[in-house]
Amino acid sequence: MDAHKRRDDAPAPDGHFRLVDLLAEQQLGLKLVTDGDPDTPIYGAHPIEIENPSRWMKPGWLMLTTGARFGGPVSTADQQRDLVRELHSSGMAALGFGIGLSMDTVPTALLDEAHRCDFPVLSVPLQTPFLEIIDVVNRATLTKDVYLLRRTISIQDYLLESLAEQDAPAALVHRLAELLRGTVVLYDQSGTVVASSGVGPTQIIRAEIAGNPTQRRRFTIGRWHVVADPIRTDTVLHWLAVASRRRSVSEDLAEPALEAARRLIAMIVRSRESVAVESRLRRAELIRLVVAGKPSDTQYIWDRLEMHRFPRGGEMRLLALTDTSWDHSDDERLSDVERLEQAAPMERAALDTDVRLLLGGHASQIVGLVEADEAALHQWLDALPDTVHCGMSEPFTDLTVGPGRLREAELALASALRGGRPVLRFEQIGLVDWLVAGQDAASVREKARRILAPIAENEALMEAINAYFNCDCDMQRTARKLALHPNSVRYRLKRAGTAIGYDLRSLTDLAELSLTIRLLRK
Repeated sequence: MDAHKRRDDAPAPDGHFRLVDLLAEQQLGLKLVTDGDPDTPIYGAHPIEIENPSRWMKPGWLMLTTGARFGGPVSTADQQRDLVRELHSSGMAALGFGIGLSMDTVPTALLDEAHRCDFPVLSVPLQTPFLEIIDVVNRATLTKDVYLLRRTISIQDYLLESLAEQDAPAALVHRLAELLRGTVVLYDQSGTVVASSGVGPTQIIRAEIAGNPTQRRRFTIGRWHVVADPIRTDTVLHWLAVASRRRSVSEDLAEPALEAARRLIAMIVRSRESVAVESRLRRAELIRLVVAGKPSDTQYIWDRLEMHRFPRGGEMRLLALTDTSWDHSDDERLSDVERLEQAAPMERAALDTDVRLLLGGHASQIVGLVEADEAALHQWLDALPDTVHCGMSEPFTDLTVGPGRLREAELALASALRGGRPVLRFEQIGLVDWLVAGQDAASVREKARRILAPIAENEALMEAINAYFNCDCDMQRTARKLALHPNSVRYRLKRAGTAIGYDLRSLTDLAELSLTIRLLRK
């Protein structure tokens, strides 16, 4: 069996120095410019500028050249292709091509042949001496334990730098993809792609992961070899998948990289969760200040509101919100964080529609502050789940009226719930609805029942009173509706009024009795 056959079919011994480890030495500035296997083991390195270089190197070695013999007038593309074919057939690990001295770029014909043979070619920048590359390879191959430690530290340092990026998960995924020379995908608990380094069968990978989400998986999808790793952070689950089209991802290479990535992702998730919780609590505290309405806090509140894009002096509304799908039995015991977690869909809807919204807990309910722009409000309200009900205060700009505006929002919510309406503004509430919303529903009905109790069992009298008010106190219409003579209607109404202590000739008594009838219907 020749050296080339050994390199392709037999994995390198555990812990051996590989091409990807050399690429991870960032100070060298090496780049893999072909699609060769980065898992290729390297046993040594040597610079050669003469013909038939394979005579001077052992299989598995890295040849280094500046391309000096290709710089003359008689250089041909065939010479470049012949070099690649010779190195490939002799089982060499890779070719390192120094650019900027004899040639400014790696020759095209050489690259074409390397791509055809799937042979690794590295570009070496002018400022990197070949001796430095040789020194790295030699030190790495001397002591296995020392090498393993250095490789792990190098991988961790390389991935750790992603935390300094604005989008840390995306930076981490792309750095891991560079190390493992494959496609890397990070999924969240719902299966949504959080970050991806490139093309790949992401949906099929997600389906495979869903079948056994808590354990590491190795599987094949067409030409793709995949390793998927679960990452659990407290109660949050993510999956990290590495897919390669060349060969199965090496466990020896992938394990230290994936272990470092797992820890960094857990750190990012915890950090983001902590920041999100702190941000929600700060917004909730701002809501409490608005609801308190203390004149001394006005300037501070406007400064804070401007940070959340509320224009200073702009009209706002206070909201009282609830969701009929929630279990309200534990409302009194919910913490602020838990209550705000319930309201997360409302916050997401505001983000999707670009509405300025703050949510916080107050007593056992969700209270919000929203811009009063009607167009923006309509977009946000339309995006809310059907189970959400919302009561709105009247618009205001005076931050000292918070307590009264909160009461308006609560009354509007109570009226909306009684009427089965998804949203109700305080100015849309009529007097009767306002009175009903302002009282406990059970006590309101009990009061109305007590007033009408003397005639409640008399069907004829109750029918006469209801018809009379339904006909706007028009005696003739009421008589026609009941198919009675007007005098018979007058008699029944008089009996009813005497029984309950109301004089139906009095406008005051008529108004009160009308209100009682309507309250009982609520």
